[in-house]
Amino acid sequence: MVDTYAEIIRGAVIVVVALGLAAASVVLVRGAGIATVLAVLLEFLVAAGLLRLSLAHTWAAILVAVATIVIRKIVVAGFSIPLSWRRRPRGSGRRVPGR
Repeated sequence: MVDTYAEIIRGAVIVVVALGLAAASVVLVRGAGIATVLAVLLEFLVAAGLLRLSLAHTWAAILVAVATIVIRKIVVAGFSIPLSWRRRPRGSGRRVPGR
């Protein structure tokens, strides 16, 4: 029974990864930015990782899952930071006489 459960989970992991690749491809074809494509793909990969975590009952497996989620958050946050900042040109404000 345990082996059957493990095989079902392993199969589900493969399906989730394949669905993640397909969903990311669809998002890319529809014209979304690379940040959105990576966010979609990473969500599916995290889901697959959590499914695999249900098979492993060790602290090392839990730490790997936590590291995966942290890396995903950092990558998505990094893509949301604007690359160019708009700066006001100097001297564009009104000068008050006497100051």
